Amino acid sequence: MKLLLVENRIERRVVASLRLQWQRNRYILAGAALIVACCVTVIWLAERLWHINPIILLRDVYIVVGAEPYAGLMSNIGLLGRCVAATVWSITVYLLPLYRTDPRYGLAISAGMITAILLIDDGWMLHEYILPRLTGLDEKVFLSGYAILAIMFAGYALPRILQTNHLLAGIVAGCLAVSYLIDMVLPFTPHHTLYEGVAKLSGIIFWAAYALSVFREVAKKHNGGDACSRPRSSR
Repeated sequence: MKLLLVENRIERRVVASLRLQWQRNRYILAGAALIVACCVTVIWLAERLWHINPIILLRDVYIVVGAEPYAGLMSNIGLLGRCVAATVWSITVYLLPLYRTDPRYGLAISAGMITAILLIDDGWMLHEYILPRLTGLDEKVFLSGYAILAIMFAGYALPRILQTNHLLAGIVAGCLAVSYLIDMVLPFTPHHTLYEGVAKLSGIIFWAAYALSVFREVAKKHNGGDACSRPRSSR
């Protein structure tokens, strides 16, 4: 009898805990389930409509194309850098709702959005391959569009950037400007790829570092200031 009562109590606690977790995380769970459903739908449609083997969509790209594991190493590091930056900007926005007048709030939102756009572009080679193939337009047309987007972002974010660690932001601007000019002006050669790739990778890494520096400032404010500057309690 006692054992049955204990089992009932445990069962009620487990059910109550699961119900509470569902109430707290239902939107996150629904979002995750929606993404999974979309991925499965894409795989199903690709096989049905275009006869694409699901293995091609599910397996690692190196296995599919038979490339060496180090192929595209620096490009992958750049993608990881953009992922880090986008994630950090998102967390920064999450920490700042109580400080919407803080100039870093608008900076984090706009920087996070443009980082996500560039991450998607880089990950699927939109301006380099897919968009020119779909539209018939030259790659430089889309690069010009990104230049306009960068100018609009700079016009909005510059006053806010100047209130942060703008040395890192200046390095980012210089690296990405060099990368853009090489892409637009120089003819496509192995040296072109080397110089443009190094400048672009440097800009991405310093952009992630800049995002971390802004996040550190926001985290200190969120936690009530630097712990080192707080008065120690007397014993």
